Amino acid sequence: MRDVLELAAGPAEHAREFARRGVAATALDLHPAMCAYAARRAKEEGVGLDVVQEDMTAFALGRRFDLVVTMLDSTSHLMTLDAFTAHLDRAAEHLRPGGLYVVEMSHPRDRLSDDPSVSTGWTVERGDVRATVRWGEPSDRLDPVTQVSDDHVTMTVSGGGAGAGRG
Repeated sequence: MRDVLELAAGPAEHAREFARRGVAATALDLHPAMCAYAARRAKEEGVGLDVVQEDMTAFALGRRFDLVVTMLDSTSHLMTLDAFTAHLDRAAEHLRPGGLYVVEMSHPRDRLSDDPSVSTGWTVERGDVRATVRWGEPSDRLDPVTQVSDDHVTMTVSGGGAGAGRG
């Protein structure tokens, strides 16, 4: 594999890991702050990363990739079938012949069963500051008609004195 395009990359964790492993990586995201963060982190880590601010439904980079990825259920930001189709068209247009598109999505059973499994959590510590994030609660349900879910996200920050909750 020569190159990879990560769509809706956010902080570009996946693209930066590909770059660390010697793959030419491009990270695409709509949000300017996320693009700036991804570029800054890549520079701090000493990895080459091309960062592009574009919409994952309407980009035209003028080149093709061996691998296109959309991770962490990022396609859940596409709120209509037309948007999802446009996204797939754009991904396909940017794949070389024989290339691969990988999309990580929730499975419907994770949202529609009586016991949905949509919760995840992680903790990050830096110095004496500890941040714990919990994404999803058992009460979070996908509306099968609108295909929209309001997910609960809880972040708890502790330590670090008076300024710990800022950021």
